[in-house]
Amino acid sequence: MDAGKTILFSDMDGTLLNSESQVSPRDRAAIEDYIGRGGRFAISTGRQPQNALLYLPNIPLNAPSVVLNGAAVYDYGTGLYSHTRFLRRELSDPVLRRCLREIPGL
Repeated sequence: MDAGKTILFSDMDGTLLNSESQVSPRDRAAIEDYIGRGGRFAISTGRQPQNALLYLPNIPLNAPSVVLNGAAVYDYGTGLYSHTRFLRRELSDPVLRRCLREIPGL
């Protein structure tokens, strides 16, 4: 496989992160080797971009990542969202109100 023609996306929780919420030395080395051969590495996560970075110290993210459960594409290199797709407020507000009504203190 020509790593220079590929992008590898990894989920974080239960995939890239181990039971201590860290990237193992073995996985870190594999990512660095892959990028060193020209590959592009990104995450695909439900997390918010800056929250994800807290768990990825010194992990190179050199391709735009899928964040917020697929609601956005974020480029860690530029610090900008390139695509976003959020729920319209008129659709989300009734659901949120019901959740708060049925689960007080949510």
